[in-house]
Amino acid sequence: MFELDIDADTLAGIAATIGADCPFFIYNRPMLISGTGTTLTPIEVGQCQGKSLLIIKPSDSVSTARAYAGVTPSFPAKDIRDIIAQPIDTWQAELHNDFEPSVGQVLPIIANLKRQLYEYGAEYAAMSGSGSAVFGIFPDDKMAERASAAFDGFYRHVCPI
Repeated sequence: MFELDIDADTLAGIAATIGADCPFFIYNRPMLISGTGTTLTPIEVGQCQGKSLLIIKPSDSVSTARAYAGVTPSFPAKDIRDIIAQPIDTWQAELHNDFEPSVGQVLPIIANLKRQLYEYGAEYAAMSGSGSAVFGIFPDDKMAERASAAFDGFYRHVCPI
């Protein structure tokens, strides 16, 4: 944007000094994130191509500190790369956000929003990160826009994947 002639890796290093998860936003592609959020590995999610993402953000939130204090990390039986290589409609059974149970106790609306996203046709829905935004992956823009209209009063955004 400012034409600073800085390569993406250098810019990602600078972004890491702002916040652990900031380097992710330097690259315009799907990434598997590990460590403190600064270890990024490109991944392919070709089955998402042509789909649309609907993000819903309730006005209530939980602080990041509280979310991390309540989380119980789990260790899935299957590697995330294997899960996301499967069709999206199978993700619900195996791809989980470990923050959802504890954040959901404080904000029951999270589970309600997720349920509604599925009712409106999302192929997959989850809370994003430590919350409180929830997203759904829809087959196309029309379905995502139709679903978005049902969440009047919330911040909502539809974008192609």
